[in-house]
Amino acid sequence: FHQQKYENNKYVRFWVQSYLGGVPRIKVGYRDEAGMLLRIDDIMVKDLGSRTTNPHYRWDPFVCLNFLNQVLSFARKEIKQQRSQNATRETQV
Repeated sequence: FHQQKYENNKYVRFWVQSYLGGVPRIKVGYRDEAGMLLRIDDIMVKDLGSRTTNPHYRWDPFVCLNFLNQVLSFARKEIKQQRSQNATRETQV
């Protein structure tokens, strides 16, 4: 199966979805190129960041969480500014 595919992409996605949903443990199925199930692992969500074997693809869950916080803070600020601008335009009309 494609271990590196999981390490590069899927573990981070699994972590984000599970962490935000409050899911502490997930089951991950690994398939070969033909789509046949090879194995199923029971993984603690907190351990997903340390499961990568390639040092070039290591990631820290708290760096991901900090990035998400920055994105959401930016979005909240932009929405507030848009609402304020729209309210100002409406009072001028």
